[in-house]
Amino acid sequence: MSEIMNVIKMFFPFQLFIAQLKFNNVLLFFWVILFSFVLRLWGNDFGVPLLFLDPEYLGEVNFISYLILGASCGSFIMAFQIASYIVNSYRFPFLATISKPFVKYTINNFIIPLSFIVTYVYCNVQFQLQNEGASFKEILFQLLGFLLGSGFFYVVSLTYFFTIGSGFFNILTINKVSPNRQTPVEGLKKRIWKKNLLDYRRGDKIEVQTYLSNPFQISNIEKGISFDYRRIKKHFRKSHLAAAIFELFVVCIVVSLGLFRDSAIFRIPAAASIFISFTMLLMIASAFHTWLKAWSLPIFIVLFLVLNWLSGYEFFGKRNQAFGLNY
Repeated sequence: MSEIMNVIKMFFPFQLFIAQLKFNNVLLFFWVILFSFVLRLWGNDFGVPLLFLDPEYLGEVNFISYLILGASCGSFIMAFQIASYIVNSYRFPFLATISKPFVKYTINNFIIPLSFIVTYVYCNVQFQLQNEGASFKEILFQLLGFLLGSGFFYVVSLTYFFTIGSGFFNILTINKVSPNRQTPVEGLKKRIWKKNLLDYRRGDKIEVQTYLSNPFQISNIEKGISFDYRRIKKHFRKSHLAAAIFELFVVCIVVSLGLFRDSAIFRIPAAASIFISFTMLLMIASAFHTWLKAWSLPIFIVLFLVLNWLSGYEFFGKRNQAFGLNY
């Protein structure tokens, strides 16, 4: 039993999950809200869980409404993967030794997204059977739309990052040399990178022995490899650029939905709007985490409360008042 526990302990998905619980409270904050909505633990008085469990588009709940909801969920999951990669990848230096490190990272970072998908499917089936009287066939068809939508957006995003934007998540050059044969320059670069470039502290590095090279294959991590740390620093800078482009894409979607809101076609399910809004907020939160480290969560909460307080004043936003009433 102790050997089995040690294998699990040194498994990359497990250590990645633990790292997120320890260091990424801001990113997990959004997942907690979404889980509470789907499980009907929060927002029941306002009917928020129904927006997720019974999404409506053009006055109907059908395959298309679930497809749109799934695509918006896929955008949030991809934003979570990018943000998590930016704030956690330096803790796992072995990522620099494998091909397509971001793809491998997303494969191993499956515990939270998959748990949400499974939870949503279970809660949706339960709700549709008990409250809507839908047949099992109808439920499966609708959930197929949700899974296709989320899967399609996910695949399209990965395709973009590794074709058009392939430079964003590619490690440029890996120097495989013996530690005993390092040149003084290489040793100096290594020390500089550890001290200044990535705020690389000894306690931040997490050791793992195995990882998922694909969804159905476990591989061992190669030992005895040294890296060109200056190039790895450049790689992480490009990761931030990729995140900025993704966030810009989400902002364009939000602006477009606002500009064309008078057209019924652009009135997507309310839950899809929540996913898209959370996607944008998640990318902003990841930037907060990168800059503020351990202070990110309290400052993010304070900023949220301040903005909520300011929204009560007329100067902060336009008010539509009914004619003839004395306000």
